[in-house]
Amino acid sequence: VETNQLELRTSQEYKQTGLIIGKSLVTIKKVLRLLYHELKTSKMAADVVTENLELPPLRSLDDFVLGSARFQIPNIKDFDKWGNRVVKNLLYYQTNYFLLFLAIYGLMMIINPVKIICGLTVQAMIIAILLHFFSGGNRTRFLRIKVPSGGSDAQKWYILGGALLVGYLLLHWFDAILLSCFTLLLPFSLTFIHSSLRLRNLKNKVANTVASVNIGPSTPMGAFLDAFNIAADRVLS
Repeated sequence: VETNQLELRTSQEYKQTGLIIGKSLVTIKKVLRLLYHELKTSKMAADVVTENLELPPLRSLDDFVLGSARFQIPNIKDFDKWGNRVVKNLLYYQTNYFLLFLAIYGLMMIINPVKIICGLTVQAMIIAILLHFFSGGNRTRFLRIKVPSGGSDAQKWYILGGALLVGYLLLHWFDAILLSCFTLLLPFSLTFIHSSLRLRNLKNKVANTVASVNIGPSTPMGAFLDAFNIAADRVLS
């Protein structure tokens, strides 16, 4: 009798474990479906935007950092003038900044590719989850996708084990996350420093004047700044 009860209990535990695994797979499938839908929507919007974008010409090295380039520390107290200089330099030298970003990122990838790829993967997963959780309509749908609950001890152990595994991976790849963040922030920092210190020349002023009256196609940097409602002469608005 005890043997039969033990076999019955074991069978029930296996059955319950199978149900938990099945529900977990369904939950993962729903999350992946939401991620795919979000990426597809973002790709369609990006295709529409990129049709009207055009990169400005690459500025010469002499104009960018060498002989003819003039630099001056901005007046920190005058945020309007400082911000106006930064925005217009971002628009004028954007191709150089993009090339600088690719050069630094490519160099760091050659030096330590594994850690950077792993760090970017972890960050991408976190950003994707946060975007789905905090984006308007998806938040309600995301909250409805619940972890299967039954109150059993086995299920609690599975949830605890999953949480410990995620925590272990984050701690294990913490140095990779820091390295990938440094690789991402370094070109942005250099871009901001250069755009803050570089004094505008006549070509810079003419190019920005033409862009301000919407002559010709838009640029990637212009679209990026417009997304944050940032424009020259009204930086703090």
